[in-house]
Amino acid sequence: MRLEGAGEICTGLAAVAVSLVFFVGPGAAAGKKGAPEKPAEIPFGEPYLLGGIGAKGLLEKYQIVIVEVEAGSPADLGKLAVGDKIVGLKIPGLGTAFFKNLSATESPFTQLISLLTRIASGPKERCKLTLLVDRQGKLDEYVVRPERTKKHGKSCPKKCKQCETVIQEALNFLAASKDSESAQKSGAAWTVEESIRGLAFVASGTTPQEGTYVKPLRDCLKRVVEGVSAAMESSARYQKSGDQGEGGGRMENWTLGFGGLFLAELYAKFGADALSSTGVQVSSPSGGKMTPGPGALPALLGEIAKTIAANQEASGGWGHGGPLGVPNDLNYIEVQACGNWCLAALGRMDALDIPVPSLALKKAVAYAKSCNENGGITYAAGARYRGSGQMGRTGATLFAFWCGALVKDEPLFSQMERFVEKNIDKLPDGHASPTMHFLACGLGASRDGCDSPTWKEFWENYIPKMESLKRSDGSFALWPSDVGNDPKWKGLIPESQLPPNWPTATHALLLQLPRETIFEPPPKKKKRRD
Repeated sequence: MRLEGAGEICTGLAAVAVSLVFFVGPGAAAGKKGAPEKPAEIPFGEPYLLGGIGAKGLLEKYQIVIVEVEAGSPADLGKLAVGDKIVGLKIPGLGTAFFKNLSATESPFTQLISLLTRIASGPKERCKLTLLVDRQGKLDEYVVRPERTKKHGKSCPKKCKQCETVIQEALNFLAASKDSESAQKSGAAWTVEESIRGLAFVASGTTPQEGTYVKPLRDCLKRVVEGVSAAMESSARYQKSGDQGEGGGRMENWTLGFGGLFLAELYAKFGADALSSTGVQVSSPSGGKMTPGPGALPALLGEIAKTIAANQEASGGWGHGGPLGVPNDLNYIEVQACGNWCLAALGRMDALDIPVPSLALKKAVAYAKSCNENGGITYAAGARYRGSGQMGRTGATLFAFWCGALVKDEPLFSQMERFVEKNIDKLPDGHASPTMHFLACGLGASRDGCDSPTWKEFWENYIPKMESLKRSDGSFALWPSDVGNDPKWKGLIPESQLPPNWPTATHALLLQLPRETIFEPPPKKKKRRD
């Protein structure tokens, strides 16, 4: 559903109507409008931006609880207040939709944002939406007129002025942001974020030596090298001592997967000397220090590849990190959401002729196949995970196969393509990090270019959701997690621990994929090395 005109807006609304179970009849019972009689109790959870209306809300079952209303915003002008519960929508000519009638795979947030973004980019006279609001037990209708957004042209994603504006604002925010500098120490989350942030700068045409974002790119490179170095040291310590350690508390494999992918891309674009500007020493798992001067990058990538291979479980999958074979706090070992980034890094390095243990690649591909459920990649292998095929894991595995030039000889590739195309409407809903689901699906869909059916399906679904997350300062908000408001996950959700750089870097990278300035197709492989 593109956003070019009124006809398509109506089509979008009709599609939402089909996906909802409507009650058509008299208006909702009227409650008294105005300020609430008493302050509302705010439930646990991370608040999320309700794009276009100037409010934030928390997801509860069948409703969105308003926790913040910006003064003078459309929500404020529409007389919404903190504590109000949005329980449904009223669409002219289509009826009244209560969120409680949604299917299990949809959420109130998804439906509300989808409508708001389509209305905001449509005709001015239709730029309004009636919300069904429960205020202290009284149901009433509140009309909001979301801020209008610029249209994406018919040439989108190629030569789209709106996309270019959003990209520039996001990159400028990332360049000026100090969040990562103050927060990044040795945690995997920060290395992952810095890797994606760095890739976004590289996609813009900046190199470690010249371009608009040289300084922030060098900063990203320095932090990623430091994070990867710490992860290799930690991994070597576990492997040498056999220490059973903290189990799932370690996250080395996330650092090595994303950091290795970022550094491999630098090598692909800028050659062996790309590290020479950092001046940081790299700890080698084999002992001693490696100074990343001229020509040092291939050697560092080789060490990363060996460490990733050494961290591989006997099954062929990867856990978050830490001692091999030790279950984490949730009683599992492998997790394909992490393993596919390790496979992507190894595959990209192998395609660039970095020495990679061929057995590790073969085992990883075999493990990915064992996670296949009708083309969807499950949480891990085994009967307990049947039926859990998900868009984010599938998109990332697609990308990982592409990185290793495994397209032609793996039937699973085409199965995953069909799964993504069939389930694209579920993007990015999913466990723990919807932002990573955006990233994974975008990278997986982009490997054949922006003229491929998979990419077109992704883009048409992604653009309105991306628009709903934009902030006026160029940054992006987070999309709600399906576990984000469950108290038992408090402190365990990656999204809730990360600053705006994480979603902003992700969307800045995704929006630049149609430029084809990053992740050029891997060369056709000769016989694999042992």
